[in-house]
Parts: sequence; C-alpha cells; structure tokens
Amino acid sequence: YPNPAEGDKGFRQKIVFGGEGAKTANKSALAEAKKMQSAGAKREDIWANTGWMLQGDGKWRFEIDDSKSTLTNEAVAAIKRAWKAREIVELPLGDVLNHKELFQAYPNLANTVITLSPQDNSTLYMYGRSAPDGIEINVDRHHGVSGLVGRTLRHEIQHLVQMAEAVPYGGNFADDATVYDYQVR
Repeated sequence: YPNPAEGDKGFRQKIVFGGEGAKTANKSALAEAKKMQSAGAKREDIWANTGWMLQGDGKWRFEIDDSKSTLTNEAVAAIKRAWKAREIVELPLGDVLNHKELFQAYPNLANTVITLSPQDNSTLYMYGRSAPDGIEINVDRHHGVSGLVGRTLRHEIQHLVQMAEAVPYGGNFADDATVYDYQVR
C-alpha cells in the first residue's frame, strides 16, 4: 500500500482473492465457471472467461482489485506514533485502509481491529498475525510507513478473507483451530 504522502512510490498489491461468500461475488459468472469446469475446460480458460478459478481445496476464488487501495493518513500517523512513542496503537481496518471493493465484498472487515505494536529497532523481519480478534503488525523505523507494513497488512487481510470463506490458510501449528470458524460477513 502506498503512503499517501509519497504518492505512488509505496508498495502496491494488485489483488486479494475473494470467494463465493463475498457480497460482491458474481454468481452468474461463477455458475458459468462451474459449468465450464464440469465440461472439462482448462483452468486458464475458465479464469479468462469468467474471472473465477477453482483452487486445490475445492473452493472457487475471484480477484478483488487492490491496486487503488491506500493507507489512510490516520494509519500513517498511527504507524509513526507506534514506533516513535513506543506505544501500541489500535484502529479499525476501515480507518487504516481506503479499499472500497474489499469492504463492499466483506463489510465486517472494516470493523476488524488492527494493532500496531512497536518492536525493537534491530528487528530484521516484519511480523503480522491475523486471528478472529484482529490483525497485529509489528512496526519499527527500518520498515518505514508503507513498504513492508503495507505488504504485511495485505497478507493478513488475505488470511481474514480466507477465514471468512472457511478455506485453509498458512499459520502456526500452535494457533487455535477456532480461527477456521471465524465469520467476517
């Protein structure tokens, strides 16, 4: 996600993959995709003609364009405050991210709590965690306002969508299995 103060210099992710449960899912295109798949069409042809793809888990996905989404000015200030003042900052995702298409598809995601936690400046990696109670992202001055913070946020948002769609997603084996029951719709 780009930093609004930097224009287009920040990171831009092009897509989040939504599923059949999205409010904006094109059901007629999905029906056509399923029909094509039953008739033996190639995956690439189904995608090109319908915008839907069948994944290995047996669930259908479509793109939610992420290219125009941006961090809000409030988010940029919160990220700076988290690492400069060394304080934990919590904001709802709807106050962190300008992303009309995502919030139309999954309206309750806008209420998801984003926790920005300050980390030791020696941190050489970016950490994010998504769970039913929200997303936590560590921040430090080495990772900047956009860049890895935006990438990590996008990555964790994809996990929330996967939870909403009840599809498998990456994580830690120590994570509580109840995350699979999380519903954001």
